[in-house]
Amino acid sequence: MADPGEKAEVRFGGGNGDTIDRAVVIRGAAFDLAATWAEFAYVTQAYGQKDKDWKLISHTHGKQGDREIDTIEIELPGGERRNFFFDVTESFGKWPSAGESYPKVKDGGDSEDTLFGNTI
Repeated sequence: MADPGEKAEVRFGGGNGDTIDRAVVIRGAAFDLAATWAEFAYVTQAYGQKDKDWKLISHTHGKQGDREIDTIEIELPGGERRNFFFDVTESFGKWPSAGESYPKVKDGGDSEDTLFGNTI
C-alpha cells in the first residue's frame, strides 16, 4: 500500500494530442481533477504560462467510442488557435479520497512539473 503522503505520478502517453486519434493519454491520475491538472501542465510545458504566453479559449469533454476525450483550445499571441486532445478514460468520473494530493507529472524525461504541490 502506498504512503498516503506520497503523491501519485501521472504520465503522458499516446500521441502528441493534435487529433483525437493521436490524443495524449493521461495515465496514473487517481481522480478526474488530477487529470485536468495534468492537461494544463502539458499545455504549459508546450507553450508557456497561461494568460501570458497563451489564452484559454475552451475546455470541453466528449466521448469518442469508448474513450473519454477532453479538448483544450488555446490562442497564441499572434491569434493562431491550437487544439489539444486528451484521453482521460482512466480517471474520468473518479473522485479523490479525503486528503488525496495532486500528482507529480512526468514529461517522459527526468524533469518533474512542480504545479502539483497542493493538497485538496
